Amino acid sequence: MSVCGSCEELIPWIGRECCPRCARVSQLGRLCGRCRNNPGALDGLRAACTLEGLVRRALHDLKYRQARFLAELAAGLLVQTLVARPLRVELLIPVPLSAARRRERGYNQSELIARHLSEQLGVPLLADALERLRDTPPQVGRSAAERRANVSGAFAVRRAGEINGKRVALIDDVATTGSTLAACAEPLKAAGVSRAFGLVVAHER
Repeated sequence: MSVCGSCEELIPWIGRECCPRCARVSQLGRLCGRCRNNPGALDGLRAACTLEGLVRRALHDLKYRQARFLAELAAGLLVQTLVARPLRVELLIPVPLSAARRRERGYNQSELIARHLSEQLGVPLLADALERLRDTPPQVGRSAAERRANVSGAFAVRRAGEINGKRVALIDDVATTGSTLAACAEPLKAAGVSRAFGLVVAHER
């Protein structure tokens, strides 16, 4: 699935002028000061777009209005940004929802995106590599420190034998501070993953 020419011009792409670890604006694409001082478990964060305009609307509809068909479009945005800014990974892992949230919504939007991305890139998907141990409150409106505390210890590895030594990409729809992705990366690293990158459709700046 692709967008028309008029909409293509409205996509708020993120270029190379961003920190490779947190995706915030950074001159010449260098590591920002915050990431140099606090490396963390996440080895990098790649975002296709900023969270605004038609991308914001599409992801909102995918997440809250049952517009599952938009997952293919979201994956296409990731493919385009990976063509421009390649990232070598061997396995795709979606950020999991809690069982209660998944029952309520009927699907995990990150898993839908990851499935389409796996098909388009030819990179294997391990949808149940991680599990969410508790249903965390929404991250919206929380400070960076509150976001980290909210998701700390919220994820665990289920398929350790299949991820050991792998370079993996954690797939999610949106990242703000990267706290959720980092909380996923920590148990993956402890289970033997060699590199853990975040790969998201949009970054909220």
